[in-house]
Amino acid sequence: PTLLRLCRPRLRAFLLIGLLAAVGSVATIAAPLVYRTAVNDLSGLFVHQTYEEFRDESEPPTVTTEAHTPGRVAPREPRQVLRSLLVAVALLLVVRVVAQLCALAADGITARVASIVEGNLVTEAFEKLLRFPLGFFAGRSSAALSKRVNQVDEVAPIVAAVAKDFLPEAFRVAGV
Repeated sequence: PTLLRLCRPRLRAFLLIGLLAAVGSVATIAAPLVYRTAVNDLSGLFVHQTYEEFRDESEPPTVTTEAHTPGRVAPREPRQVLRSLLVAVALLLVVRVVAQLCALAADGITARVASIVEGNLVTEAFEKLLRFPLGFFAGRSSAALSKRVNQVDEVAPIVAAVAKDFLPEAFRVAGV
């Protein structure tokens, strides 16, 4: 409950991390679609060559502008395949850069938010300790108290794991 209470004021930051994770996940999920189109166009080159090889002279040339459909690869000319492959390479580069930038931005925001939440929790723990009467400290060693307060430092990895790992995976699962 305390950790959730401390995270609640940072809800906008968590939403931004979620948004960055979503954009990065969508970019990652888009890559196979680009591969599919490039492979279909490359395969279409061989379909076109086969059509042309067995085409009668009296028949019109093979149409290479039709779209690929499920279960059918449309014929393509070499210039179309080259253009398609260049566009695919450029799109894959953009997709990878966008996904990486989103991941880096999410990492930076996550580190900042986790540090703030952890700092607030440590401050709150010390403030709580300071409210105890002096008799409370007489029966306990300062090392034991310090160790218990220092265990609060383990909060940042938990906050970071939820923000950086759980949210992106949730978007990937939802996207698949």
